[in-house]
Amino acid sequence: MHEEKLIEFQTVKRPSRGRPKKGIVCTALGFDFLETYRKLKMTPLRARKADLERAAKDALYTQRLVENGRSPFELFMELNSIVRNIRDSSEAHQTV
Repeated sequence: MHEEKLIEFQTVKRPSRGRPKKGIVCTALGFDFLETYRKLKMTPLRARKADLERAAKDALYTQRLVENGRSPFELFMELNSIVRNIRDSSEAHQTV
């Protein structure tokens, strides 16, 4: 959690001898993370059987893409740019 900057370590000054104690303080990002976690924990997940089957098929498809050396993220971004170009060209055609 320290690496993700969710908590910070601070030394606690005490009048006793020995190694100084470390206190753990939650950062602003950590508080936001905890609040979001609490909200999501109270939200029930709803899915139909068809949704779960579709998610499993998508996961298998993504696994095959990775096995063939393709990046699913790059393909997703490429698909988004194609869709955006189609949308922009259809909007330009409608305004003429």
